[in-house]
Amino acid sequence: MFAEDITFKQHIPNLEGKSFLITGGSGKLAFAFSSAIKHYLRSASIEIPNKVDLNIEHLNSFKKYSNYRPDFILHCGAHVNADFCETNFFEARQNIVE
Repeated sequence: MFAEDITFKQHIPNLEGKSFLITGGSGKLAFAFSSAIKHYLRSASIEIPNKVDLNIEHLNSFKKYSNYRPDFILHCGAHVNADFCETNFFEARQNIVE
């Protein structure tokens, strides 16, 4: 067991009953986060919209989730094409970071 595991397990009880919004719902990272949350937190509420339901590039897209009020937002939505990101740095940065 790693020290990180012990630290993580100490915080699990504090996260029970919390709500999570995970962007990029059709991606591998979002799937991994949602799986871990479901595994460790039995009473957590999770919204994991895909790009059609929540396009992070358009603020109006967030209106659907304005009543949800998550305790945590895990931003996993991003351009995943490395070649595109290298040649379109500013667009990729805007999509991923801003």
